[in-house]
Amino acid sequence: MEYNGLPNEVLDRICFYLCFHCQNPGIFPNSDTAENRADKAALTGLCRASKRLNAVAQPILFHYYAAGNLPRKVNTDLGRTRQIFGEEDDKLPLFVRTLVARPDLAACITALQLQTCNAGTGCPPELLNSFARASKELGLATPTPLYPERNKYRTLATRYRRNIHRWLQALSIALTPRLEMLLHVLEDVTPYDYFEDSNVELPALKTVALRGSHADYDLHDVGPLIAAAPNLDTLYALDCGDPVESRSWLPLGGLRKIVVEGLRTGDLAEVLSSCHSLQDIEYYIYAWVDSVPVMRALAPVREDLRRLCLSRLPSLAKKYHDMLPSHDEVLIPSLYSLEQLEDLVIDQVFVYSKHSAPTDTGRLTSFLPPLIRSVHLTYAYKTMNADLLHLAAAAPSSFPNLHSVKIGFVDVTPARAAEMEQLPMVEAAFAESGVRLTWGEDFTGPYLYTVIPGGVPGMKIAHVNTTVPGGMPGTTVVHVPAVANSAHCSCN
Repeated sequence: MEYNGLPNEVLDRICFYLCFHCQNPGIFPNSDTAENRADKAALTGLCRASKRLNAVAQPILFHYYAAGNLPRKVNTDLGRTRQIFGEEDDKLPLFVRTLVARPDLAACITALQLQTCNAGTGCPPELLNSFARASKELGLATPTPLYPERNKYRTLATRYRRNIHRWLQALSIALTPRLEMLLHVLEDVTPYDYFEDSNVELPALKTVALRGSHADYDLHDVGPLIAAAPNLDTLYALDCGDPVESRSWLPLGGLRKIVVEGLRTGDLAEVLSSCHSLQDIEYYIYAWVDSVPVMRALAPVREDLRRLCLSRLPSLAKKYHDMLPSHDEVLIPSLYSLEQLEDLVIDQVFVYSKHSAPTDTGRLTSFLPPLIRSVHLTYAYKTMNADLLHLAAAAPSSFPNLHSVKIGFVDVTPARAAEMEQLPMVEAAFAESGVRLTWGEDFTGPYLYTVIPGGVPGMKIAHVNTTVPGGMPGTTVVHVPAVANSAHCSCN
């Protein structure tokens, strides 16, 4: 029976509330939460109800594809290898089959979340032939061998299945010309080599988020994808491995925001040297580096930089003091030369000398740039209340735009009780200057992937903290909402 009840505008609004992408613009969609799966099932039911409902609901059903299989839980004390990934069939061959047969639906796709899958059932020869024809039309290479070969070695069968899956990932990207957001969990071998010498164009692609699964990847290998996306605005590049030398870096001239983890400072300098429009940088490191190469890397984008996040992420369950560098080479003399910088997130260790006294003042006023609006000092392991009071007094004249200061403490033990008790007084001093002071605890076991909007949907993260009685290490289990979008992954 044909449905003739509600007008299309009302039906469209109903479908809007069943689409994660429509309700959460800028957040990567997922298929790992029960709510999203139920909404997808509801949209599918509407598509099957009648031709009229199908005409309204099906384009919205195809707003995004999410492979799922993202980590469901993790203990941050144990490193990336202890992430528990899902092992469900992502139905990628069926999705690509629809893209090939229905270009009109392929044009509806605006977001993809792709992930390695070991649970697929394979593709029949006729389906592989269809994919090969579509691949040839786009100028994409095809894997060799295209068809499964009989052999007694399980590793060879697994390698074949993964090669086919990588190819289908590349094909799904190439077949979605209006793709705007891509979240891709990569293996050490990326699928983007299929784009080389192809005629694939992704003019709508604005945001790309890359992370590793159980191995790092070479950021050089992302070049063919970046070349196909001339309007790329934001790049999350996490779990970058050591790049192969003597290879040209990515054409990132139009990039506005970049979030990088795993790159050495020398490689970061080469990446940023081509970023002529960059305004927002987040750089996460896992080993202490001297400040000189860090500032040298930032030099090409110094004039336009509006936001900077610099953090050394502690990944071990031990006191932060035990991880501090034995020298002051990490100390950044000043950020005053970043004249356009408005928002700063930075570890305290990059600001204060190991030998600075609790009563020293003037460090922040000489360190901060003139247009600063927001300051977030992370992993504060030593007292700086006197310097904060000095900043509060100087803010109206020296930093007229400053409106927010946040402190993230670490290793909060009873020995720091006096420091904590002074915070309301410091807060009042900032309030008199029109600045809001807030504080909290920074976990010593941060989960980096929370920097990706929607990158850890609904998962449970076991963080290590030290706020239990006596200052002994403890564990806090945090449930991350599906639409969590943390500005700094290490903060509580």
